[in-house]
Amino acid sequence: MSRSAVSRAFTPGTYVSDDTREKVLRAAALLDYRPNVIARSLTRQSTNIVGIATTDLQNAFYAHLLEEISRRLQKAGYATLLIITDRTDSDQGIAQLLSYQVDAVILAAVMLSSKMASLCQQWGKPAVLVDRYIESDSITSISGNNLRGAADVAGALAAQGHKRIAFMSGYPDTSSSRDREIGFRTELGRLGMSLYTVENGDYTHEGAAAATRRMLKMKPRPDALFCANDLMAMAALEVIRGEAGLRVPEDISVIGYDNSAPSAGPAYRLSTVDQNVEGMAEMAVEQVLARIADPARPAEHFFVPASLVRRETTRS
Repeated sequence: MSRSAVSRAFTPGTYVSDDTREKVLRAAALLDYRPNVIARSLTRQSTNIVGIATTDLQNAFYAHLLEEISRRLQKAGYATLLIITDRTDSDQGIAQLLSYQVDAVILAAVMLSSKMASLCQQWGKPAVLVDRYIESDSITSISGNNLRGAADVAGALAAQGHKRIAFMSGYPDTSSSRDREIGFRTELGRLGMSLYTVENGDYTHEGAAAATRRMLKMKPRPDALFCANDLMAMAALEVIRGEAGLRVPEDISVIGYDNSAPSAGPAYRLSTVDQNVEGMAEMAVEQVLARIADPARPAEHFFVPASLVRRETTRS
């Protein structure tokens, strides 16, 4: 066999006769041969690696999102390279990904600075934002419809008769927390209501626990609490039930956002908003593969529909 025939036999989508491919794969199995992917990348100018940057693996939602993205990329013949970046300064981590000659970059819950956006364009590396978006004509983004999801929460809590409705925000500089608060406030206003109070929980367990304690000191305390993610909502439940000895939802209703796996467990049975992780991951992979195939493809912004999931922490 020629070297090129063997190469084509191991390369999806290239032409080689069925007979030749069968002979090559049979010989490879006999010799326990595996192609040297790194060596092949030097000649093809492609590594078949997609770099993924994220900041928060403590949140079960992002762990699930990365798993779904990675599985789909592997099925398409791509490996993944994961970098954990600093939340407030992701440039170094993204630059490190680019130094490995990845074919594209997926940023999950990571913001892309204008400097890094220009660098990705300069190097011809497509970048796709997931669960974040920026107003840019050069960067594609996939995000949940946070405005609509939060509006559905406001409507549900109002319909259940709540009057003192509180909101717990996440990082104030993120599009997800900002849009969830805007959607929540706007829908309450449309219903002739206003937010009773707002506390920041920093999208963390510790921050949410402290914020919940501050809310419970209010006179009168809130009768409903909407948290901008499940991690904060679960921390709030622990404080409300374990420390304050209050009943949920009889004394106060709690609702989260993400529909992460722990939220459905017997310890929480949390009402929440499902962001459709599978749909978000599928769209992210479709878009990054499309841009690897056509780097000149224009940027697009996609919003995945969200849906309210009612469990035991809100009134029926």
